[in-house]
Amino acid sequence: VYMSYPLFVMLFVWIFYRQPPVPRAVLAGGLVVLGAALLIGASGPAGAIGTALDPALLLCLPAPIAFAVIVVLLVRDPGGLTVLEKFGCGMGGTVLALLVLAATGTPAADLAAIGMAFSLEIVLMILGLALFTATLPQMLYTVIAPRMPDAQVATIGALELPFMVGLAWLAFGEALGLWEAAAIAIIFTAIALVPTKKA
Repeated sequence: VYMSYPLFVMLFVWIFYRQPPVPRAVLAGGLVVLGAALLIGASGPAGAIGTALDPALLLCLPAPIAFAVIVVLLVRDPGGLTVLEKFGCGMGGTVLALLVLAATGTPAADLAAIGMAFSLEIVLMILGLALFTATLPQMLYTVIAPRMPDAQVATIGALELPFMVGLAWLAFGEALGLWEAAAIAIIFTAIALVPTKKA
């Protein structure tokens, strides 16, 4: 469901900027969704793709819609914000959303568990994760996105799928089979198809 966000990017640009998507961009967005569906099928038993298309998963739609809005705002920059301002807005929204999620859990128990596990090694691990998997990538994304077309920014984001497959293979010893290979090929095909010039 989340990987449908390239299609939402095109839809929002069409609605708010009166620029209908070109067929190649729509095809690329559809291929991204297909690649994600194949990976879900590869990671489970036969029929897992059918499970992945369960209507209940429509409850997940706020995630791709929200990310599509972020992509459009980064590329179109309607407010004339600086890079740091856009970055701050994105990270601020993420923190607020996660705070709501954390508040619905068991904050006291979570804090107690963190306190029990507290050590210099844990602190360095948290700082490393915060810097190298969140802050730095998001900053690069914020700087580069305005220089590319909406559909290309959204579609290139699908590279996270091949990277996840590769990481699972390298770090966790997960097998790479025909489904995974097909999904990766489809993702790269989508990236090759998407238009590379701004409308």
